[in-house]
Amino acid sequence: MEESQESKTVLGMIALESAIFPKPEKFIEVFEEDWGISLDLSDLNSSENNATVLQVGNQIVALMFIDKPVPWVDLEQVCKLAYYWSEAAETLKPHQAHIVVSVMSDEDSVTKYNLLTKVNASLLKLSPALGVYMGTQNLVMSTERYLEESELIKTNALPISLWVYFGLYAEDEGKISGYTYGLSEFGKMELEVSYSAQTLTNIYGFLYNISHYLLAHSPELKDGETIGMTAEQKVMMTHQPSRYLDNVTVIDLEF
Repeated sequence: MEESQESKTVLGMIALESAIFPKPEKFIEVFEEDWGISLDLSDLNSSENNATVLQVGNQIVALMFIDKPVPWVDLEQVCKLAYYWSEAAETLKPHQAHIVVSVMSDEDSVTKYNLLTKVNASLLKLSPALGVYMGTQNLVMSTERYLEESELIKTNALPISLWVYFGLYAEDEGKISGYTYGLSEFGKMELEVSYSAQTLTNIYGFLYNISHYLLAHSPELKDGETIGMTAEQKVMMTHQPSRYLDNVTVIDLEF
């Protein structure tokens, strides 16, 4: 069942090579250049404890500059899961400081994550950033890939890979399984593909496309119905307990 995501705070963390934090005025300048969203300096609220608060429309953005690293116990396992970034652990482990970025509003989660992504991207350009950590989704991303994927927003697409983790597993007899972790942040059921004969690339692409469809259009994916990315493709959907997440019902896709 989908749940309301209003009033929920969304956040991410930027790992820094050194404790060099961008000046708020410079951030505002770069953010306006990047995204065409004007911020009045009168909206800027900067306190002495390394916290900066901004209002972007009806949304509040808080930046907390922390002069110490994210605990490695939080990052280590996430880095191991980052099959898409083999250097994640060696890149992030030496970081010395981080920025906590949070967005608060009564908007839907897609709107909030869009703003969070824009803020993160502009901060990455101004900081000695090594990468971005999204703890709720078990995601880490290199600075370069984060900046590249964030550009999708300018084409009215959603940067799904920055918001959702796509797990892939090699099973026996050459079969592949896959799952999402992060759709629940948007009030959606997670997706799974079990023991598929499809390739890793096809499974990733299918999960990505269905996830994008879910977040962009909010369809109701009913138990026992079919879904496809073309008129000819008909993939059966079954609501059943997750193979990977405890006490969670997911949409299993017979892909």
